[in-house]
Amino acid sequence: MYQLPEHEFDDKTIEVSDLPGAEKQGGVHRLWLGSRLTCKQKRQRLFWTSALIVLALLGLLASLAPVRVLIGESFSGSNTPGPNARNLYFVQLLPGWGRLSVDGKQYSPLPTVLNEQPIHLASGIHTLTWEGEPFAPLTCQLTVPGASSVPPARGQACLTSSANTAQYKASVISFPRAVNLTSLPGDEQTNLKQAVQDFLDKQGSSEYVQPDEQYKLDYDAQETFTARQRIQATQSFLLDTDTQRPGACDGPTVGPGCTLQQQDCRLFCTVPVGNNHQANSQHYWDTFVVVREHWSFQGDNTNQQSRANHQTLVLLRISRVKDSWQIAFLPQGYSGFNNPACTLTMGTIFGNARYRQITQKQQDADWQFATGERAARGCLAAAQFYINYSRTSTQSELSNADAYLLTRFNILLAGNAKAHEIWPDLPLVSLEARQATDEIAQHPKIIS
Repeated sequence: MYQLPEHEFDDKTIEVSDLPGAEKQGGVHRLWLGSRLTCKQKRQRLFWTSALIVLALLGLLASLAPVRVLIGESFSGSNTPGPNARNLYFVQLLPGWGRLSVDGKQYSPLPTVLNEQPIHLASGIHTLTWEGEPFAPLTCQLTVPGASSVPPARGQACLTSSANTAQYKASVISFPRAVNLTSLPGDEQTNLKQAVQDFLDKQGSSEYVQPDEQYKLDYDAQETFTARQRIQATQSFLLDTDTQRPGACDGPTVGPGCTLQQQDCRLFCTVPVGNNHQANSQHYWDTFVVVREHWSFQGDNTNQQSRANHQTLVLLRISRVKDSWQIAFLPQGYSGFNNPACTLTMGTIFGNARYRQITQKQQDADWQFATGERAARGCLAAAQFYINYSRTSTQSELSNADAYLLTRFNILLAGNAKAHEIWPDLPLVSLEARQATDEIAQHPKIIS
């Protein structure tokens, strides 16, 4: 018979004795009705039982879609919410080399509408910070609805607007302060403006006005001059950052004055094209700048200057390499704002229906614009004609257009016989201008 030590007897121990008169078989028997586990063994059994219950609950919760998203974010650091998730946010487009953090957690790539990677934020107050040298940091506080009681945010509130994409119904978060020239230190403002002007200087060129050719000092000038001798015409482009006067951009625009989404592009405004902010993509800043075209005409008895009064938008790709600014145009095909020598011509053609719809023949015109190695030779506008949205020509190359117009020395000319037939009020190109038309069509440098 097994006997427990005396100190382990308690109220769970009973004694069994022989009945009176029965044959004695061995005395009193003690039986233990409680667990035979020690205290340490009891704790271990409780731990494993609890763990199994918790794992079962986690398995049940993990089968729910919203919880799967939260678990994925917690362990992987990524954020791939489902299309029906709520409280989804994109962030405004910013220079690609910056870093965004929400409540100290960094998000890369930047969650923008272009890459369709919104972030999910729980209800409550969140602090957003963007840092991108050499710009001053941006910060704001976002209140996400849904909490029963949300205290008022401190500091500047983030701005939001709706942004529904093909996959998500979300909002776009914008910082109260824009990223532009004013958010750069003084020396970096100077460096960036000089880098842009240096780039624009490379777009300038010279061409000779031949005797008997006509020219204007400005694109909208009323007076037309006829050269009596060979005159050197020099075209240049000047960066305009003066915000003291109202802006009034000519040619194709994207907002009133010289603005884009209430940004003054004379201070460089961010453009929502090209930069998808993928982690492995090159980091750059696509921005509109405002440029003024200037002409000078120099000859033996001639010294004339244009007023440079036309403001136009030019789209640039700006990058930051080893603490210096690098400037370029976007790749051809991204935008029609990549050729300042053609902007005013584009404004004329797109702004007048007679160049887009040939009513006598019920045709529509599809235009391309190009300059050659020297933009001062002229801006070539090449038209392909359509009938009821069907092309009358299968050729899309610039050299196989149906009609040509050429802006040369601020005068719009009919570049070939077909164009002169359609628009007889336009002067037909001279021999020199016809050579420029053929040269640009065969060897374009920039096509818009």
